Amino acid sequence: MENARELAELQYWSTMSVELTNCLSSALSSDWTNPQSFGVGILTCANSIVQIGLADRVRDIEDENAALGRQGELARFQERFSSRVATIRQLATGVSTSLESIDGALARLEQTRAEARLALSQALLLDSDQSDVYARANSAMRRRQNLSRVRYDRARGDAVRLAYMAKRAVEQRLGVRLATMTHDMALVEAPNRWEARLCELEGIDYERLRDETELPVSAVADEFIGDYLTRLERVVESYQIDHPFSDGEDTAVISLRDDLHQTRAWCETPNANLLAHAAELDALVNSHTGEFAWEPSGCRVTSGETEPNCVSLARLSPGDRTVIAPFTVVHPEYSDNLAYRVFFGHPSGDTCGATGDCGLTSATRWFQRVPVAPGRYRLSWYGATATGSTLDPAGVVRAVDDAGTVIAGTTAPASSTTGLTGNWTRYWRVFDVPEGVDALEVELVPDVAMGVASQAVDIGGVMLENVSAEVFSGTMMYA
Repeated sequence: MENARELAELQYWSTMSVELTNCLSSALSSDWTNPQSFGVGILTCANSIVQIGLADRVRDIEDENAALGRQGELARFQERFSSRVATIRQLATGVSTSLESIDGALARLEQTRAEARLALSQALLLDSDQSDVYARANSAMRRRQNLSRVRYDRARGDAVRLAYMAKRAVEQRLGVRLATMTHDMALVEAPNRWEARLCELEGIDYERLRDETELPVSAVADEFIGDYLTRLERVVESYQIDHPFSDGEDTAVISLRDDLHQTRAWCETPNANLLAHAAELDALVNSHTGEFAWEPSGCRVTSGETEPNCVSLARLSPGDRTVIAPFTVVHPEYSDNLAYRVFFGHPSGDTCGATGDCGLTSATRWFQRVPVAPGRYRLSWYGATATGSTLDPAGVVRAVDDAGTVIAGTTAPASSTTGLTGNWTRYWRVFDVPEGVDALEVELVPDVAMGVASQAVDIGGVMLENVSAEVFSGTMMYA
């Protein structure tokens, strides 16, 4: 291809030289005074120029042909090279397959040789006079080995469990978990490096002992249970060195009734409050009867599911209110849930809209159904205005019958702040249950006049009592 290009270049310069010579020769030989001779010279030069242009174009075409030829040769070379590579890969695959076949044949040959040696050994044994003796001896040894293996496995399991109990005993004696002891001790390395490896300690592998192949050195270098117990012993000894003990004196008051005789026990006592889980307003199930305790009602339902942000409760904590208890508790261990914040609508206080994110309606309530008999009753509770809300706690708690008629809640309740802490107020209503009413529903309700605005109030100590046998004077009650 390079020779063809060089030949085209030479032909181009040869043509240019010839045509320039013809043009100059015609111009020099023409008679400038003779128009006919002068015209012939001009035509000759014009033809020379045209021939030079054609020669230049021929050279370009020759160059393009040479380039195309090189590309074709390169493509053909690549095709041949790819074909050779594919052939080499096929040959390599064939070689790998052949090697695998050879390895498989060698393995089968080795297996056949082993089987042949075994058959030869058995034949020689059976041909000898001692074959019966050897068979009986081998049988007895195998049975003894199997029995030893079973006993060893059981003993090892017992040793692991007892070693774990020993570890726990050491931890209780020292009052610290070995897993938290990260520093080396006087006689043993840091316990956290080895205390959890108890179940990883390997024992004797009886199946491996029957193998004829040579055991590696590491097979006899592993720890066993005795090493673990030795380390526990060194922990106790090291602890006395690193943290010396000293004698001391102390005084303990022991109650003969509670500590020795243990005569005190929990028992149920009568309660005047007819409400179940009155101190746990968020309890949904009565722990004694399994029936509903407190439950919501009147929430908006969409697509068969109750929408969120209808009514919810949260136990008050010191972060919610400076004084979370309305009164001082004599035995706080018996009354740890004294007050709740009741939310109607969004707990954040956002106004409920019609976007499906708020189930608050004018009929929303949190209630408990209580069986009653005709007579006089008192409904009382502790209430306080929640932070950021204007809902009056005086109108939140009321009682209705099965028909929804308000029996206690149409008038303002009596109230008192005597003996209370913070801004808590004690409210109560005294009312009569007529004949024909066998159940009441004590309910917590929002202020309907506030519409869809979210509301909150702090409530605690809700009580419903039968006071038919008590004497009243005005709005106060005396026993």
